[in-house]
Formats: sequence, C-alpha cells, structure tokens
Amino acid sequence: MIQTDHIADPVIHLPSLRSLEIASPEYGHICLIERLALPNLVSLSVGAIHRPQDVYFPVCGLGDVGGTVLLKALARPSPVTGRSVFSKLREINLTRIGCDDEAAIAYMFTELTELLSLSLDDELAIMDWEDVLIKQWESIAHSNKEPLLPKLETFKTTRLSSESARELIQARKATGKPFKKASMGRTSVFTKEDEQWIRDHVDIFEHHDGLLGKVVLKTEI
Repeated sequence: MIQTDHIADPVIHLPSLRSLEIASPEYGHICLIERLALPNLVSLSVGAIHRPQDVYFPVCGLGDVGGTVLLKALARPSPVTGRSVFSKLREINLTRIGCDDEAAIAYMFTELTELLSLSLDDELAIMDWEDVLIKQWESIAHSNKEPLLPKLETFKTTRLSSESARELIQARKATGKPFKKASMGRTSVFTKEDEQWIRDHVDIFEHHDGLLGKVVLKTEI
C-alpha cells in the first residue's frame, strides 16, 4: 500500500522509462505520481477513472481518484525536468476517464506538443473531449497560429457520431495539419456516405472492435 503522508519524499527519477500504464489508481497514488520525473516517457495509458472528482476516505488514506485530479497531477512540471509528464509523449491512450473540467482537458492538450497518436475511449466520460479540440482548431482555421496537438497524425476513438467525426476531421484539416489516420469504434454509426467522406479526407480509415480491439476494416489511399 502506498502511503499518503510523505509529501516531502525525494523525487523518483526514471530516465530510462519510456512507457507507463496507470489503471484504476487509488487516491494515494497521486502522491507517487507527483514525485515521478519521467524525462523520456513517450507512451502513456490511463484508464478506469469513472468519477470527475475524488472520493477520499481520510481514516485509511485511500479512495478513488477523480479523472480531473489525476490529469492535473500529470500536467504539473517535474521539479527535476521542469516539464510535465505530457511534454514528450508521442502516444497517449485515455480510457473511461471521468473529467468535468474543460480547462484541465485544454491544458493537457496544450502540454502534448509532441503527440503523434491520440486514443480516446469516452464511453463513460463526463464531457466530450473532442469538443475542446474542435473549438480551438476552428478558432484558428486558415491562419498561421499553432493548433492544439500540432504534430498529431492519428486519432482513435470508440464512440463518436458521424457528425462529430466529420466536424473533428474538417476542423483539423482547416488548421493546415490534417489527420493521416482515423480509427472509429464499431459502436459509432456511419452511413456509407459518411465512411466515403472520411476516406476522402484521411490517408487511412479503419473500424475496430474497441479501443484495444482488433481492426475489422481498413482502407488506405
């Protein structure tokens, strides 16, 4: 069990760690996360945080971590590197994250300047994360301003309406940095016309059974 009363503990410097998975964290794990210095982390998976806020039991020092709190912890600059965990990521997978703080989500996207691949399973999310991206991308369309996720090439999600998918892809294209690949879950309902439209606007379009499931249909140009 991770103790929660060692706030002054030294930083844990892990320069060789390149991939990290955080699944169903407890409240006490926040203290550990805040001590980590991960200067070369390029892949991060975070999952199974259904609530936007914490549920804390002070008697035992345990509880469920809210998605909002965890995202803010990951976004804090490391005392060793001066950068957040997000700053060098090339790939991030977010699965069933409850977050009701638009500012926290926007700040996370601001930190992900090196990201190439974004996977979102928003089945239980409190708000639609893609709306944060669409709003910013549309605000700078056809300008020289830098979009959120400036290097993003691949977007993968398990549940997105055809209307939202089109809006997301079109907003990204208008920034001058279109998606190269779009992968949509089978729970998303697309007509043949929708699918053809997506194929016309990305290099690779595919369906999959789930965020981590196998690809069941793939089309390349």
